[in-house]
Amino acid sequence: MRTIATLALVTVVSATPVRAEDDGWRLGLGMGVGASVLDPDLDDYRWDVSPATVVDASASAFRGRWAAGLNARTTATVQATGIPGESAAPEVDLHMIEAHGAVRALAWYGIELWGNAHGGRMFLRYEPDSLYLANPTGGAPIQVRFAPIDEWTAGFGASLRREFSGRFAVAAQATNSFFALDTSHRRNGEIVEQRETFHNWSIGLSASWLLEL
Repeated sequence: MRTIATLALVTVVSATPVRAEDDGWRLGLGMGVGASVLDPDLDDYRWDVSPATVVDASASAFRGRWAAGLNARTTATVQATGIPGESAAPEVDLHMIEAHGAVRALAWYGIELWGNAHGGRMFLRYEPDSLYLANPTGGAPIQVRFAPIDEWTAGFGASLRREFSGRFAVAAQATNSFFALDTSHRRNGEIVEQRETFHNWSIGLSASWLLEL
């Protein structure tokens, strides 16, 4: 019985591809989907912070254990007005374009652990970008406009990655991103305006195609 188990283990290990260190350049083109969890503090501004779908695309240049490239991510939520009796809640679209750098920290039987850092620009847009709200004095409806917001973002992440035949790769990844917004809210009877930093998390799966350069 022990001999059979030993032979089975040898067979599995022999069938597991171990990629030799490659000094050449490769291009990875990837797509991914996952879930984004917004900072709970955004709930104070009536954002819906329940998990939402996030979609991303990336292009990375690989050389040995290093990689660098660009990625684009998009997710969305809604923001209520907080006005009693008003049910309208515009959609908040968050689009991010970022540069990233990554390093392969560990490799074990074809499974690779990568760490990465990223930074770029977030484009926050409302849909619709204006609402007509009831006038409490009974006059004409009041139009409220939601201006677009552009802010810098940065963050870090980690992924478990596996290549197949050197042409295709899949990865499970977790990413943290942070950004700042100018906020305004009521505190003890006064309006407080300040700049706050928010942290969002996302987890997901991605697939990429690898091309020799």
